[in-house]
Amino acid sequence: MDTEDAPEFLSELERNARKYKKLVLALRRTQEISREIEHSSTFTIAEILTRLLPHYVTAFEAQRGFVARRPAYHAQGQRFAVIATEPALSDIHEIASSARLEEMVNVGGSRILNTQTNNGPIPELSAFGARSAVLASFRALDHVYLVGLLDKVGAEQYPFLAGDRRVLESLLSLLAMGVRSVERRQRELRIIQEISEQIAASQGAMEGNDQIWRKIAQGAAEVSVTQVAGVYAYNAVQGRLEPRCTWDHERMAVIGGGAPLPLDSRSLNATAARSLRPIYLPDVLASEEIFLATAAETGVRSAYCTPLFSRGELVGTLYVGSKHLDGVGKPQREAIDRLAPHVAIALHNAQLLEQLQKVHEIDDDVIEIQQAIADVLQEEKQDHSLQTF
Repeated sequence: MDTEDAPEFLSELERNARKYKKLVLALRRTQEISREIEHSSTFTIAEILTRLLPHYVTAFEAQRGFVARRPAYHAQGQRFAVIATEPALSDIHEIASSARLEEMVNVGGSRILNTQTNNGPIPELSAFGARSAVLASFRALDHVYLVGLLDKVGAEQYPFLAGDRRVLESLLSLLAMGVRSVERRQRELRIIQEISEQIAASQGAMEGNDQIWRKIAQGAAEVSVTQVAGVYAYNAVQGRLEPRCTWDHERMAVIGGGAPLPLDSRSLNATAARSLRPIYLPDVLASEEIFLATAAETGVRSAYCTPLFSRGELVGTLYVGSKHLDGVGKPQREAIDRLAPHVAIALHNAQLLEQLQKVHEIDDDVIEIQQAIADVLQEEKQDHSLQTF
């Protein structure tokens, strides 16, 4: 650059003032979009980051930038799909993973990368020809997003520094808080609607109810971003909780319902049902409660359970488990609390439909018995008529 605005033509004070102004503008734009998200019924994270990317490239005095993502689950070592670049590039579609990118994504936060030699670009960013970069990531419900700002202007004299890394991380954290909250609410509404539709479609059929239990458990794991979720129904006659479904969200599979839990047992679900209040165990191993109900839950380190009420009566429990210590944060627990009343209604309705189905089955059995008796009587009557004839 040969203009008087180029870094080499500015004093240190002027350069810092200009950079501060640009960062303030980027922060303001992030705040504006965060407020838009809070009042939006529909949005996509990809669209939001695409809108913000040019502001971030300008604010950090980078020459290029990108947004990439990959699935949040079962994606260790997978490439990131590029969804936006600044300036626009049509020939770059993927970013290769590496040990240091995997570490950043798993831990969260940000990182500065520089070329190891003077002969080539950063290996992970070779498609861009980038020799320096500041990267940050954040995790949404379905995807992990990676934002990269590449090749700072005047990098030989003014390279990316730790302050740049922390500012980019802070901007994305501000955005992520609003995104996760709205995304979770949208997911809750969708799951509630799907549960209601499943109940209407099942009409009390056992296979239909199995789908309802699965939908509830899977939905609970989704909105709480946990690895395990389960549903128990309360049997008031036998005074115990009966398993309906346990869901492994990492494997996306049912892992069994566990064993029935007497209401006076020392288990998380029974204790929550007995005390009629939610219980959170930030460290399952340090708790006096016996949480484990199935062998597949042995990796759970923290868990949250809430009792389910319908018309003032206990109908069951809903719980989620994380494989991380203190892994069910307050926002996740609040999401489960919002989902719980709808789950309780679904559980209660499904139980009523089961009872109604059993009554119909009994009625059908009675009719069959009566018909069999009538057939026997008719045969006896015919035999008697033949004998008298």
